[in-house]
Amino acid sequence: MLVLEDILCSRTHEYVMEKDGYYYIGLTDYFLNKLEEIGFLELPEIGSTFTKGEIFGNIQGVNASTDLYMPIGGTVVDVNENAVANYDEIKEQSWLIKIESDTASKDAEDLLEYEDYLEVV
Repeated sequence: MLVLEDILCSRTHEYVMEKDGYYYIGLTDYFLNKLEEIGFLELPEIGSTFTKGEIFGNIQGVNASTDLYMPIGGTVVDVNENAVANYDEIKEQSWLIKIESDTASKDAEDLLEYEDYLEVV
């Protein structure tokens, strides 16, 4: 389950949470509630490297397909296969990818605390 006080959010609805030197990327509950039912999720392979703002995946709901953007740059070290196999996992606020990042501090400068994110959206 998502711990709201420990996340930073992008304006494109991705969140990032640091834990044990890794960064977990997922989707905010606000976005998931707007998306309603999920029909498809595409995530990158382990070892893929992305810069901040780059598309790392795609999620499709009943009425929309949305690209997923990296809130910080890094290299994918794990993919939540449970979320890919069982879309209900996403609704439970599971992370999508786990990354290593050397640029997290700089990249996170324009990310929002969860409460601030809710005011913007």
